[in-house]
Amino acid sequence: MLLAAVGLFFWPLTKGEAQASFQDVSPGAWYAGAVQYVTSRGIMHPAAPGRFDPGAPVTRGELAGILDRALNLGQQIGPRFSDVTSATPNYQAIETVAGDALMRGTGPDTFDPGGLFDRAQAAVVFAKAAGLEAAAADLAQAALPYGDAARIPSWAAGAVQVTTSLGLLQGWGGAFHPDGVLTRAEVAVLVQKLAALTPTQVGRAAAAAATRVTAGPAGVTVNAGQPVRLWALVQDAHGFVLPVPVSWAAPGGQLQSSYDPALTATVAHFTPGAGGSFPVTVTVPGTHLSATVQVAVHQPTSLAFGALPAVLLEGHSLRGQVQVLGASGQPDPADNGRSVALSLQGPAAQTATVQDQGGSASFSFAGLTTGSYTLTATAAGLTEASFNFRVVGQPLGTLTATAPPQLSAGATGSLRVTEPGGVSVPLVVYSTASGVVQVAAGTASGSWQLTGGAQPGTAQLVITAVGGAFEPDDLTVTNPVLGRMSFPVPSAVATAGSTQTVPVDLSGSPSGVPVTLTVTAPGGWQQQFTADTVSGTASFPLQETLAGSYGLQATAPGYAAPSAGASLTVQPGPAVGFQTELAPSGVLVSGEKAQIRASLVDRYGNPVPGSFQVGVQAAGLPGVLTPQDGSYGGLSTVATFTAGSPGEGSVTVTAPGYAPVVLRVRAVASPAAITAGKGMWLMYADWKGNAPGELLAQAKADGIRYLYLEVATSRDGFYGGPALESFLAQAHAQGIAVLAWVYADLTNPAADTALARQAASFTTPWGVRADGVAADLEGNQITAQTVTPYAQVLAASLGSERPLVAVTYPPQMRPNFPFAALAPYTQVFAPMDYWHAVQAGYSYQQVYQYVADSVSQIRSLSGDPTLPVSIAAQAYDMYGNGATGAYSPTGLEERAAVRAARAAGAEGISFYRWGTASSAEWSVIATAWPGG
Repeated sequence: MLLAAVGLFFWPLTKGEAQASFQDVSPGAWYAGAVQYVTSRGIMHPAAPGRFDPGAPVTRGELAGILDRALNLGQQIGPRFSDVTSATPNYQAIETVAGDALMRGTGPDTFDPGGLFDRAQAAVVFAKAAGLEAAAADLAQAALPYGDAARIPSWAAGAVQVTTSLGLLQGWGGAFHPDGVLTRAEVAVLVQKLAALTPTQVGRAAAAAATRVTAGPAGVTVNAGQPVRLWALVQDAHGFVLPVPVSWAAPGGQLQSSYDPALTATVAHFTPGAGGSFPVTVTVPGTHLSATVQVAVHQPTSLAFGALPAVLLEGHSLRGQVQVLGASGQPDPADNGRSVALSLQGPAAQTATVQDQGGSASFSFAGLTTGSYTLTATAAGLTEASFNFRVVGQPLGTLTATAPPQLSAGATGSLRVTEPGGVSVPLVVYSTASGVVQVAAGTASGSWQLTGGAQPGTAQLVITAVGGAFEPDDLTVTNPVLGRMSFPVPSAVATAGSTQTVPVDLSGSPSGVPVTLTVTAPGGWQQQFTADTVSGTASFPLQETLAGSYGLQATAPGYAAPSAGASLTVQPGPAVGFQTELAPSGVLVSGEKAQIRASLVDRYGNPVPGSFQVGVQAAGLPGVLTPQDGSYGGLSTVATFTAGSPGEGSVTVTAPGYAPVVLRVRAVASPAAITAGKGMWLMYADWKGNAPGELLAQAKADGIRYLYLEVATSRDGFYGGPALESFLAQAHAQGIAVLAWVYADLTNPAADTALARQAASFTTPWGVRADGVAADLEGNQITAQTVTPYAQVLAASLGSERPLVAVTYPPQMRPNFPFAALAPYTQVFAPMDYWHAVQAGYSYQQVYQYVADSVSQIRSLSGDPTLPVSIAAQAYDMYGNGATGAYSPTGLEERAAVRAARAAGAEGISFYRWGTASSAEWSVIATAWPGG
């Protein structure tokens, strides 16, 4: 197809013409050699039989084809343009070079293939082709050696600087002529010079923009004679990696290096000699830039055993570690995979071979009978180790332990253990109530540090000997009750927004004791406050705005909590407005019902008693609205809506004396369809710190259909409740769905399940809830065994009308992720397709393929070829401060992600995240899906 298109513009090259001269190309012409070069390789073709037409201008479409062939780009996927069809000459090449960002369109969806190319534009294109786009941007302010420098556009100045220094593009008569039309002769010369460039030449040009060189990894530790791989990156002031080779130097050992264009980095392999410390230095030729990697070299010398019991009770196994020691006498962390032979001599002789990891390896010998034994460890080139022990048929006696019988909160004491007969064995201490008494790590000598816990109570300590040679001992340690707490005012009443002081008293009137007050709000979310006592009283000024009943609980170290907590009742203030909300949501699955609720409200949105009348009108509703016009008092249902076929419309609620309220209502075909179209991810700070009205107005203007709001993590619990109170209703009124985003590492599956259920069941006083839960499953404990019961319970909590969105690693990164185990309970998979994982640029083709592969592989690994997938696309820089910087995806990359998601049949695409998307990314986000 490509050859056919080319043939429309050029005469076909016949055999032998590659070496033939052209009638219009003089052998002595400055471009003659270049014409021979490009025509003999099929990069450019004759304009007519025997003619090259060197002075003819080159169109944008023609240049795309020349670049495609010259750089051997192949047929890649790229953005599509409204003025480029399959009948357009070089149409595949246009898509390819645009996908690689070598050439850009003349508008959001136009390329202008017949337009001409000037020399300023050529400088930009060929600087990119040389891999020097970043360097060109950095050198935009550098002085140019041309008399017409003022006429060179600012967007091309750096590229002119770079291509001039490389000798690619040069002016004549002391001028550059930036608006001169690019001719076929000039293109031929440019292509030939580009092909002749060496990495050294490119690196020298890029080095002019370099501001730092970074070498790594930091803190390298190896063994003598063991090679280590080092790398170096040269970066500009913005952090972008430049294609600059570097020089390496080391004081000892062998060093080999090579430049890796794919990584835009120089890689070195250093093999150190004897033990010691080696500074390996990297420098950027022609600059003052340098960096050093310190390579610590260990020299293993001997073997040793970790702590082992000198006496073992028959029936117990001998378990321990053999260690490979360095010159310092410590296990050698750089020693890995060394084979160590173990020989056990005695009544039950045995042998074993183990391999160390980081200087140590575990072993175990079972089936030992009574008698004396010698354990020996040997390894090539190392001093052997041996250990003598005996196995007895009966315990030798009982351990004797002593400890303070009481430990006040925070106080410390020592636990001491004596082994009978002076035989030293490793000991282990267990506590039946570690929250009451904390036991720090001890040693084989039998000395431990105890710390009194925060709450009064009793702990049972059990001291056992490893190997069972002695009967264990146990002790009881008590945290005494220093006193009791009480609420002098067990219940209080306050008006929303006013301050109510809650006191907590400690008996004995101590000062300086920290007291923690836990406040449980009507929505179930909690707040904690801490205050020190003054003469036995800690005071907590509370200013709550949500009407309802609050539960109060207090704790203080060493003090018994009151048998019953206290309460605070917050009453609404006077009515200042009229409010309506959709409960449970304004985004409904077909057949689902919603109530339109209304009330007079105070300044904080709390419903207040008082009669009012309403009128309800519908416009374009995708379903059935049943108004209940009349007079109401307090929080009332004024209409019901049953969602029908997918679509959206509005409901206007009017009340005399107040401005009309317009609510958007959206019906979707299935829970998965809630994630159709495009969405955005918001960290808690992104949405908690923004006024909901402004944020939602921008979201609606940019066509955002759903928002993922961070509300809970395994570490911090469910903290999003207070902010959700006001956010949910405002989002639903705009027809925007809200998915509660919960991070679950499943280290504690039961706690994470309870946390997710809390987010799923959260409901505002008006009956509004989130439209689904996005379970962010990134921890190392995510297995089929842990995730299945978690997903089962969470899916049951959400019911049939709200989706469970599984936020997962992309399958390219974690093919062993339990996709199949999650699939039966998950309505949507949202893979975190963060393709910008290394410090380099990405082409349209690379991003497109990554996203498309993500969809197909998830469906394959889950076993469901129709599984709904909604891509979570990258819109942040994982290397920059504040997640913004040089490595944020470009607008072109985002367009590729959107197009790939749509072509793969994904439900939609969302962007992580709101607070880090660049203006270039927002320009794509705002117009994506539909039309993306």
